[in-house]
Amino acid sequence: MGPGVLRPAARGVLMAGALGSTAFTIRAGRSAPRVLLFLIAIWVLVPFVAVSLVDAMSKRWSAASQLMVHAVMFVLAVVSLAIYGAELTRPHTPPAFMFVVVPPVLLLLVAVVSAAGAIISGRQSR
Repeated sequence: MGPGVLRPAARGVLMAGALGSTAFTIRAGRSAPRVLLFLIAIWVLVPFVAVSLVDAMSKRWSAASQLMVHAVMFVLAVVSLAIYGAELTRPHTPPAFMFVVVPPVLLLLVAVVSAAGAIISGRQSR
């Protein structure tokens, strides 16, 4: 299965993850001030936007590098939904904690895969 087949699937899963994560954020913060809830919702969406930008840049990368990006899109969506969903069902920490801490961890994952993909693609083009 090549990047042309995986890209639409990865984008669909990523969109579902972004929408679900936003819904979980709004549900968890229903009693929070609206401005704070809006800012946290934007923060939760940042990793999804970042990996979408990486996906757009990866069109010229090797198939292996594109596959890595698409895999991260799937992982990001599933992991974020699992963490935020678990936080709603059995909160273990203060309500906003996971919604504030998870996005930078996911951003780190996106950055590492982006760098690796770019390096691998650069090596294969030589």
